[in-house]
Amino acid sequence: METPSEKHGSELRHELEALRQRVQDLEADRAGRMGTVHFRYRRNFSKRLSAGLISLAVLLVVTAGLLYGQSAVDALFIDQQGNIGIGTTAPGKKLALNVGGDDGVSLQDSSANELARLMRDGTASNGRLALWAGGKQNVNIKSFGDSFFNGGNVGVGTTSPRASLDVQQGNRTDTHPAAVKGLYVTGDFSPDSGVEFRHSNGTQGIGFGYNTIYATGGNGNQDLNLKPRGNGTVNIQGLLKVNGDWMPAVSRANLRIRFGQQVLNPLPSGLQTLNVTHGETFQSSSTYIVLANVAELHGSVGSDVYTTHESHPISGTQFIVRWDRNGGRERPVVINYLVIGY
Repeated sequence: METPSEKHGSELRHELEALRQRVQDLEADRAGRMGTVHFRYRRNFSKRLSAGLISLAVLLVVTAGLLYGQSAVDALFIDQQGNIGIGTTAPGKKLALNVGGDDGVSLQDSSANELARLMRDGTASNGRLALWAGGKQNVNIKSFGDSFFNGGNVGVGTTSPRASLDVQQGNRTDTHPAAVKGLYVTGDFSPDSGVEFRHSNGTQGIGFGYNTIYATGGNGNQDLNLKPRGNGTVNIQGLLKVNGDWMPAVSRANLRIRFGQQVLNPLPSGLQTLNVTHGETFQSSSTYIVLANVAELHGSVGSDVYTTHESHPISGTQFIVRWDRNGGRERPVVINYLVIGY
């Protein structure tokens, strides 16, 4: 069975042979109707014409053999749609290459140093793009397998990357560092909307806004944890607010905790206020907290009601406590307290 290239060459040769035969028929018909005076001239002319046509036919056949091929494997093939094939007689695109191994399209400089190559990845049916600089392969992009980018930074959304990977989501304004190690990400973030890392099911994750670390994901309620490794600690440098209240951020070695009590002589009912010396020396009234409770000191508790209204530090050594006793008896009073701070 003929290949497309063999069929095309055969058709071309048949057309040329038919053209040569038609010229000969016209020559014979003309010779029969004219005298023999100029027969020799006409005969020489027809020989020259036939020789020229035969030479043209040979040239076209040879050209067809080069372009269209004469064997099963063609170096260069052009189909009737103008598609060019290299190593294939059935190009499906304008330019198609049939390559094996690491062969492909190579870009070289004037000294034959390879700069780029689009190729097949080994023996697999995968694509690969490789880029060289100074004889070293710095970029390797594979359709399947490991890829790498060396020799410079990579920018996404920017033409002037400042880090190994620089991602720019929106236009940058104001001042940015000239160089950052590793990763640099900017965008039009809000406190609780920014870069996110989620579980593959999308339900849980952690996000980084411009000043907030937040929990994210499809779950309506999700905890946010800080967990050290091994015997490590979670260190907070600076003041800490919990639900809007300030908490001292101190190391464990500087933290002091004291539990104590103070017994008072019998007091009448009503509102009472007392400054209590707790026995510690904290830095100031803002570096510790106090929890205090006032109760009756008696073996059998009567019907009197003691209500502790407030207790808070007033200095590094004292705190104030206010309470109210609703009742008619005078009883000894005990104040139990807990102070925590530095």
